[in-house]
Amino acid sequence: MTSSSPQALQSSPRPLKPTEYLTGSESGDLSELAIALQVSEGFAVSDVQALISTSVLFSSSKLKRRILGKSARLSHMEAHERHIGRLSARKSALVYQYAKVLEASISIFGSQRSAEEWMVRPCLRLEGYVPLELIENSVGFRLIINYLDRIALGVYQ
Repeated sequence: MTSSSPQALQSSPRPLKPTEYLTGSESGDLSELAIALQVSEGFAVSDVQALISTSVLFSSSKLKRRILGKSARLSHMEAHERHIGRLSARKSALVYQYAKVLEASISIFGSQRSAEEWMVRPCLRLEGYVPLELIENSVGFRLIINYLDRIALGVYQ
């Protein structure tokens, strides 16, 4: 379903954006429907692991467990996911949300390091909540994306 693999995108001179590891397409090339269909199909575990390896924040054991599931014991479903090489739709949606927020944060703060630092600090404009802790549910994810969009436009309230 993807138009090109992450490996093909890596041959380009610029580094991949976080969502490009998952979708295999350049940011903006896919419609929201195409992304939703990829999420339903489940992202390849190898692509998710490639994304995780690029991020100090995502590589932390606690966040890696949030994204990929339990590390100590695999449930039956997690063992099946590893066997077929794809995440479930639910986990794919979650990893996409993390990647999308990281990507938006990088564009706002200028570097991945600054973006990751912002994601783990309490944010005054979010009533002291840590952005990373809000990403896991769809409402919190939308809140963070809307906030980052407002920053991009210069509107902080």
